[in-house]
Amino acid sequence: MGRVTVRLPRSLADVTGAERETEVDGTTLREAIDDLVRLRPGLGRHLFDESGAMRRHILCFCNDVYTRGKDGLDAPISPGDEITLLNSVSGGSRQAPEVSPGGLRSESGSRSLAAGVLLTCMFSWRARS
Repeated sequence: MGRVTVRLPRSLADVTGAERETEVDGTTLREAIDDLVRLRPGLGRHLFDESGAMRRHILCFCNDVYTRGKDGLDAPISPGDEITLLNSVSGGSRQAPEVSPGGLRSESGSRSLAAGVLLTCMFSWRARS
């Protein structure tokens, strides 16, 4: 089993004792996240629902690749990999706000704005780490 780094959003800092980065063991995403929950038991209810599935608003990336694909949490990981868990951004109005660069109006509404905010936050967070 190899050590991997798990990065958490600031919004979970109170659950993790203000630690946003933790080293855990695992050969799959599931094993690594289970080890994280073992180390920080209060985190489990924020990541998983009552059936044990990862909550839909939790985004999981391994080495900056979104993992809700073919293998999901059963995807293999390697020593030195970096897992990033984020809360998704949702909500807003149905009307597209006029906040796009250059004054262009987004035709796909607040969902594209939320995705843009998420990506902006993610990349600025990675740049500061």
